[in-house]
Amino acid sequence: MAKAERVQDKAQGGIEKSQATAARIEKDLAKFKKDLATTKQQLAQAKAKRASKSTVGKLAKRVKLIERKIRGAEKALERARLGGSAAARGKARAGQHAERAAAGKREREDLPGFALVASFQMKKVRQKGEFRIDLNKYTSDSLSMRFDSNIGDLRRHLDATRLERLHFASLLHDIGMLKIPPERHQDARAFQNHPLLGAHMLARIRLWEPLAPIVQCHHEWIDGSGYPEGRTGDSIPLEARVISVADAMDAMRRENATDPAKSLPEIVAELEAGRGTQFDSDVVSAAVALVDRGEIGF
Repeated sequence: MAKAERVQDKAQGGIEKSQATAARIEKDLAKFKKDLATTKQQLAQAKAKRASKSTVGKLAKRVKLIERKIRGAEKALERARLGGSAAARGKARAGQHAERAAAGKREREDLPGFALVASFQMKKVRQKGEFRIDLNKYTSDSLSMRFDSNIGDLRRHLDATRLERLHFASLLHDIGMLKIPPERHQDARAFQNHPLLGAHMLARIRLWEPLAPIVQCHHEWIDGSGYPEGRTGDSIPLEARVISVADAMDAMRRENATDPAKSLPEIVAELEAGRGTQFDSDVVSAAVALVDRGEIGF
């Protein structure tokens, strides 16, 4: 198969992938909108019946959450459609190149359109060995370091020492899982204890002691809904907020027992939905900027 034909085939694959992604997002968007209408109706009924403040508050909070999901899905859908358009342009360019080649014009040209539809390889930091495999089947270290260089004004808060801590905390953030028997890894209560276990392990080692607060907080949410302590906002170390987003992105891109692997647009939609609640808004912006520039992909 000629090079131009291979490019066309890959570009066609990019088009089909973008179309499939857009279709999935449209389906999710329709579900979100249906849920929003239902929840708004329930909220109106609760207010009419003078339901308790707790009930009304929960429904109002759910309305806002669904609205955020809708906004995130709409942005992701736009990106997916733009990706399909870029793939189509790449295929068209490849077709033109094939025609010139068939006519005897053996020109070697770059195909910038193809670059827009090629899958970017996630540059993950991996370590071999049984200890690393048992400790954590994936690592968010590479993502974390790149996020830090894209957080704008917040970068001035991370000097060389804190950057080094971010690096090692990213590698060791799930070390507490070593203290949990494998048969209890699916136990929610046991799992939610691993940040504290990891922090205690690191605090006992002078060299790693500064990593303990970061590891302890990597599952905390900005709005206080996380664990183990329910910390909020700036009480969560910036390094932990970075790891939280990187860890979530890496987890979402992998298939697990309950959920299929998500595409980049779907991951971005989830990040947007969690902006300001689960995730630090500035870190989400940094992650989305990296995706938009093609520096994160798979």
